[in-house]
Amino acid sequence: MAVPEGLSSLLWVALCAVLAPGVFGLGLCSALGLGTQHGWRTSLAYAYLFGQFVFAGVTALWLWSGKPVAGPWLPAIALVTGIALLFWARHRTDAPPRPARGPAELAGVALLALLALLFAAVAAGAWPVVRQLTRRLEALKRGVEAFGGGALHERVAIEGRDEVAALAGSFNRAAERIEALLRSHQSLLANASHELRSPLARLKMALAMIDEAPPARRDALRAEVDANIAELDALVEEVLLASRLDAAADAVARDPVDLLALAAEEAARTGAEVAGSAPLVAGDERLLRRALRNLLENARRYGVASDAPATSVDADAATPAVEVTVEADAAEVRVRVCDRGPGVPEALRERIFEPFFRLPGHAEREGGVGLGLSLVRQIAERHGGRVSCSARPGGGSCFTLALPATPPAPGRAGGAAPSPAAG
Repeated sequence: MAVPEGLSSLLWVALCAVLAPGVFGLGLCSALGLGTQHGWRTSLAYAYLFGQFVFAGVTALWLWSGKPVAGPWLPAIALVTGIALLFWARHRTDAPPRPARGPAELAGVALLALLALLFAAVAAGAWPVVRQLTRRLEALKRGVEAFGGGALHERVAIEGRDEVAALAGSFNRAAERIEALLRSHQSLLANASHELRSPLARLKMALAMIDEAPPARRDALRAEVDANIAELDALVEEVLLASRLDAAADAVARDPVDLLALAAEEAARTGAEVAGSAPLVAGDERLLRRALRNLLENARRYGVASDAPATSVDADAATPAVEVTVEADAAEVRVRVCDRGPGVPEALRERIFEPFFRLPGHAEREGGVGLGLSLVRQIAERHGGRVSCSARPGGGSCFTLALPATPPAPGRAGGAAPSPAAG
């Protein structure tokens, strides 16, 4: 049966702390002729204490010199030195004749030899296990140093199911999180730099033309300058928010938020229709408002088909272009924003949530920088929820923001009757 690593380490420490100093002290006392006038028990005690004292002093000097105690070398040297001194003292020619050993002394020597054999057997069995443990720790150290040196892909092999394996797993998870965060920031910076070029170029051109333009043209150029400045401001704001959401380590605020009220307020800005119950969720009202605003703004910008047939039911003037539905069950609250646009191809329904990704043909559409839906996903995930895109029956797209439900507070109805709130 294999010996557990923790027990093997403990036995090895006992070996280094007991056997090596004891044998070293006994050999040194025998070589110097100390304690021979006492009984064998007293002599062994003196030898053991003397060996512990000398061994502790040598270890302290070794550490004081700035050298780590590497593996078992120091106790091994003490053990070998003690055995050599015992052999030399036993066979020295100038030593005075020793009296014949009595039965008690012979029993003590036999006991000492038995203990030495026992410790040697334990050391032989424990050394491979201890070496395996130190090898894994050295591999973990090399992995940490490589990662700290810039090798973000560096990971440590996980072996076993002990504390070292748990530490290696924790390091790998932290390394993956740090690598993903740095890659995200690098991508965000590169894409933001690219997106800044277009409005800056238009702004530079408009400013160069405004002084030489006729008075009738200057108002249009000033309006273009204002629009480009607003686009730059929106881009910087969304980049900063995305960066903060990526870097934030703490959980978001968990205040009660009425999603129906938020949806109705934001729908008033875009002319959308809101219907549903009035459930509460726990979250950051400012972030949830931003998520709803981005979904509604995306539906307003891209959710109206320019080539919709006049006979289509969706072309009815009484039917709003964007509909918002708030519903809940015991597990989650869902806000569904549906439009009547051209829809999103199934193959791109996940990619539209990537930063700066826009559908083909929408790259030059006025307004928007390609971060709106990415921010919605970040906000949803920070609240323990999710966002998805699906096809709307009859044409268009539906974006569903799902958040964990909050149990109703005492004295509050679990959900009001459906109450449309036109924007």
